[in-house]
Amino acid sequence: MKVVGAVSCTLVLVACGSESDPWTPGGGGSTSTSSTSSSSSGQGGVASGLSFAERCSEAGVLACYGFDSAGETDPYLHDSGFSAPAFDDVMFAEGGGAIHMLVEPGSSADSSGSAVLDFAPGVGVGETLYLQWRQRFSPDFIDTVYDANGWKQLLIHENTSTAGCSDSEIVVTNNGEARDFPIVYHACNIFHSPVENPVDGDQWEHDLQPGGDNRCLYTWMEDGLDFLEPSDDVDELACIGYEPDQWMTFQLAVHLNSWCYETPYEQCPEDSHLELWVTKEGTPPVKVLDWPIALRVTTDPSSTFYDSVQLTPYNTNKDSAQSHPSAELWYDSVVISTARIGEP
Repeated sequence: MKVVGAVSCTLVLVACGSESDPWTPGGGGSTSTSSTSSSSSGQGGVASGLSFAERCSEAGVLACYGFDSAGETDPYLHDSGFSAPAFDDVMFAEGGGAIHMLVEPGSSADSSGSAVLDFAPGVGVGETLYLQWRQRFSPDFIDTVYDANGWKQLLIHENTSTAGCSDSEIVVTNNGEARDFPIVYHACNIFHSPVENPVDGDQWEHDLQPGGDNRCLYTWMEDGLDFLEPSDDVDELACIGYEPDQWMTFQLAVHLNSWCYETPYEQCPEDSHLELWVTKEGTPPVKVLDWPIALRVTTDPSSTFYDSVQLTPYNTNKDSAQSHPSAELWYDSVVISTARIGEP
């Protein structure tokens, strides 16, 4: 094992051998465990109550970013021209700091800048990329209905490409119609989960968080803007959404079976898979997405890897003339692994 930095440091970069972790139906990939007696078993047998250092020491971990000092955080930050992301030593989930971003009135799509985390050599065919991060939103960030296409939480790119859309980028977003819960799209929004998952063959009804432990139906949308909790006579679980003023934990899995090369997307097999878990404070993780996907590339498949993460609330086509409150969000404690990551 090659270690750069140390687990006790505020920002940790750990490189170790990755394990092949192919997705199997009904499975969640490898399950992370901890040798500490203080942790307890969470949903699905995943260890919970783990510190950032403990999560970073688990098998399969490729990189960890704690954002615990300005010197360690600043090299990853990129100014947008409207607002610059910054190190914050007051509001953080763990350790001594986090990344703070602003969405100010008068800003356009790239309102807040970004943090770009490259983790070469990356994750390729036959492996699973697990990405865990903690995120906090101000009420104004969640409640504002932006005149735009929907803000993002993060993007995963292949071959460290962050310029525009990459062939098989993976994006976690509230994309479209001011939804207050996450969905996922890939391939520059050629495919996204709501459109591809009609319910019972009804082209007008979709499970917007398909395949997980909840059901989030399009008809629950109120006034084209927000989603209601189901009434007492609806037995499905509600959409799993964002909560303000708390540190939520997200974990995304990309089970990469093959790159589809030099073939039209509609002919590519959906033999890879996405999963997304959301954890609110004081609750166990909920799987909100379990979705087969096709991953197409125009680069040499033998040298194509997921190896870059971009943290940003980029909001495509955001109208800079719209009047809205100033809003805030934070990122902390990013863990990248080839095995399921334990919970904080």
